[in-house]
Amino acid sequence: MRQDIEASVIGGLLIGGLTPTASDVLATLDPEAFSIPLYRKAFEVIRKQARNRNLIDALMVAEACGRGAFHVNPDDQQKLPECRKPERICRNGRG
Repeated sequence: MRQDIEASVIGGLLIGGLTPTASDVLATLDPEAFSIPLYRKAFEVIRKQARNRNLIDALMVAEACGRGAFHVNPDDQQKLPECRKPERICRNGRG
């Protein structure tokens, strides 16, 4: 699979949870279908969670993949869209 397709599959599983469609994907795909080691590992963890706990939990997947698994390489960081912290609006209730 191509990287963007692999990312979409993992993202869909993490966002959508254990739906009937997710169950079909987990039953159909093998971890070897993923060329990127992180996605392969994430898929294995997701499949194990689905079988053993009947759920898909993104935080548990991140923890199982290990510290730094989702670290962004500084060279790639410039390619990411810039994120701003939302401005806080404080009102005192008087108008």
